[in-house]
Amino acid sequence: MKLRTNRLHGSTVTAATGHHAPTSGWWRPGEDPAPFRYLQQGEIMPSLEGTQTLWLLIHELDPSLRVHSRSRQR
Repeated sequence: MKLRTNRLHGSTVTAATGHHAPTSGWWRPGEDPAPFRYLQQGEIMPSLEGTQTLWLLIHELDPSLRVHSRSRQR
């Protein structure tokens, strides 16, 4: 899987608990580098152990590699 850097327009991408993920990719809490989590664009950013968290984008998924699902007609 091809990954891109965590910078959009030259700045670090962040999102806080309760907000929508601005892009799909691997995220980690700013204060704790251990618990990585994959979130898709538009998903609600989670809390960490019940507390508000500022998430940092580690790797953004290259949009050309995203899987698009289609419903099959029968």
